[in-house]
Amino acid sequence: MLRPFVPIHCVLASFAIGCGTADAGSGAQSSFTVRDSAGIRIVESTEPAEDRPWVISDSPLFQVGNVSGRPEYELYRVRGALRLSDGSIVIANGGTDELRWYSLTGEFLHSAGGTGEGPGEFLALASVFHLAHDSIAAWDRRLWRLSIFGANGAFVRSLQLPVLGPAPVGRFADATYLLSPSGFAIGASGPPRVERLPLDIYRYPEPEGPAEQLARLSGYEVVVTANEGGRGMRFARNPRQFGRNTFVAGGPSGWIVADNDRTEIQFRAPHGDLTVLARWTLPRRSVTARDLEADIAARVALRDSPAGRRLARQLWERQPDPPSTMPAFDYPLLLDSEGNVWVKEYTPPAEDDANRFYVFGPDGVWLASPEVPVGMRPLAIGSDYVIGVSQGEFDVEVVSVHRLEKS
Repeated sequence: MLRPFVPIHCVLASFAIGCGTADAGSGAQSSFTVRDSAGIRIVESTEPAEDRPWVISDSPLFQVGNVSGRPEYELYRVRGALRLSDGSIVIANGGTDELRWYSLTGEFLHSAGGTGEGPGEFLALASVFHLAHDSIAAWDRRLWRLSIFGANGAFVRSLQLPVLGPAPVGRFADATYLLSPSGFAIGASGPPRVERLPLDIYRYPEPEGPAEQLARLSGYEVVVTANEGGRGMRFARNPRQFGRNTFVAGGPSGWIVADNDRTEIQFRAPHGDLTVLARWTLPRRSVTARDLEADIAARVALRDSPAGRRLARQLWERQPDPPSTMPAFDYPLLLDSEGNVWVKEYTPPAEDDANRFYVFGPDGVWLASPEVPVGMRPLAIGSDYVIGVSQGEFDVEVVSVHRLEKS
């Protein structure tokens, strides 16, 4: 039985909700239109507004990660990375439950954390957020705890969230946290069907207090199927082929909602009010029989044993009809340091070469469509850099910093 992780990704960033019209150059005004509807700014784009493309260098400025050598340069299960004001970076290395600081040339500086339940330790380091004055917040998804570290790596304090509740995906300027579920229960009941699980978004005060529900959204799309077991008929939820999902990202001034069932991004204020709708026009790719088989083959190949591959193929081949079109975009959803929203062009599992992103300004205008180096997953984006993780030699993880050149 597959137990999919529902990716809800966040990078803390400062972005202004409801900004003015973008300065997009002499020919940019024809690429988008702006209108107001009951106080909501609606921006509809037909192409990127920037005159020249944004370019991300293939060759990194520097990188961290090697096959052998000093252990502080070996990375495994990287859960996030951030760049600090002096150009150094912090990497959340989930394999050792450590936060590691590296200089702007990639030299190891110091580390914090480690495996354990004591102050500043982790059992399952899951994400890392950049706070004010280069302090760091790191999330432990097993202890359900946020640990705060200073710029020098010293542990400062911790914040205990409700156990088995939603996980933090952002922090507002008033020190309240944006919370969202990071997975879903496998059990189910009722007739076989396709459904979208609810995605509840909360606001949680620091240091503690009752969570305020901000919204209930349509989340991960699954197929409820019946399985013959030793105790009779059982039901389980499994991801749907080319199924839809909703991604959430948050920052000091508000939060972003992106449902990949449509080409639209919602900008919301911290209290939940919708302020900007960014829409864009692109043709949606149809799902063909060849796409279905390629998708099944790619998923089956992830199983280790012949028996596991047989069961996986049976599971996927029994699913009901998939959507007629592929999702509008894919994971991850990112906020850069300037408040721009990055969404990834959807790529079927069997086609992993494309790595194009659509970038939208805080005012909702489609700015550019840069291509990230193939095989790299962006972790953090600034005004002139992109930090990403990729698989290096012998599948060793490598974190690299690349130059971002804008028009």
